[in-house]
Formats: sequence, structure tokens, C-alpha cells
Amino acid sequence: MRIYEDEDGHVSIRIDDVELPARGFVKDGLPSPQGQVVPNMRLAHALDTIRERQAARERQRLEIAKTRRQCRLIRDKLRADALN
Repeated sequence: MRIYEDEDGHVSIRIDDVELPARGFVKDGLPSPQGQVVPNMRLAHALDTIRERQAARERQRLEIAKTRRQCRLIRDKLRADALN
């Protein structure tokens, strides 16, 4: 299996010269901003924004958790992230 990226950014996956069907992964309704450069003076703000989104996603997971174990694991992750 080989992965190719064309100059225009198109990525294809091939096995023995046969291209496999593939599509880009979209998370949270937005395409992944790979390669986005953030100036150093805005880095702290960008990291805070990312941390807030991740915490919101974990809180959402906590609301739909079905077992006590899942709840405990998510709460532990939220606490650890809050300490960092």
C-alpha cells in the first residue's frame, strides 16, 4: 500500500496501482486545518481555544456516558486537563 499526495493537495491511496476509494475526514463539522500556521504571539490564545473545545467535547461525552466507569474516566481526564 502506498499513499500519494499530488501538488494540488489531492491524496490517493493505492495498492498495486489500484486506487482505493477515500475521502477527507471532517471532525466537528469543519475540515481539519492541517498545516495552519499560528504566529507565536497568538499561540497561547490558539492553545486555549483548542483546550476549551476539547473540554466541551469531554463534558458532552460525560452527559451521555452510560456507566459509572465511563463517567469516572471522563472526569479524571477533565481534572487532569484542568491541572495542566
